[in-house]
Amino acid sequence: MITNDIKEQFIELRAKNYSYDKIAKQLKVSKKSLMGLAKEFELEINNAKAIEMDILRTKFCLTVEMKLEIYRGHIDRLKKEITDRSLDKITILKLFEMLDHYIELLEKESPSITFQEKVKNNYDLSEMLDFKTESWTG
Repeated sequence: MITNDIKEQFIELRAKNYSYDKIAKQLKVSKKSLMGLAKEFELEINNAKAIEMDILRTKFCLTVEMKLEIYRGHIDRLKKEITDRSLDKITILKLFEMLDHYIELLEKESPSITFQEKVKNNYDLSEMLDFKTESWTG
C-alpha cells in the first residue's frame, strides 16, 4: 500500500523532474505503481511544477528584476524622447521601433504563473438528452 507521505514525496519529486527510476529507488516503490500515481495526480504534479518554476524564477529574480528595470528605464527615456521630438523628423520611426522592441522584451521577461484545477464531469446523461428549445429575440 502506498502511504500519503509517499504520494506527497512522489508529487514533489516529479515536479522537480526526477525520473521514475530514480523515484522508484528513493521511495522503494515499483515503477508501475509510480506510473499509476502520475495519472492519478497529474494535476497536482503540474501545479507543483508551476511552483517549482516560480521558486527558480525567485532564485534568479535579481537578474530578471535588473533586466526589467533596465527595460523600463529605456522605455521611459524613449517615450520622453518621442514626446520631445518633432514628428517631422524621420528618425522618429526608429524610436518607435526601439520602443516596441523594449516593450516586447519587457513582456517576454515578465514571469507568469499558471495553476490548473480539477474539473469533475457531473453530467447526467438523461438531462443532456432531454433538452428544450426556446426562442428569443435580440
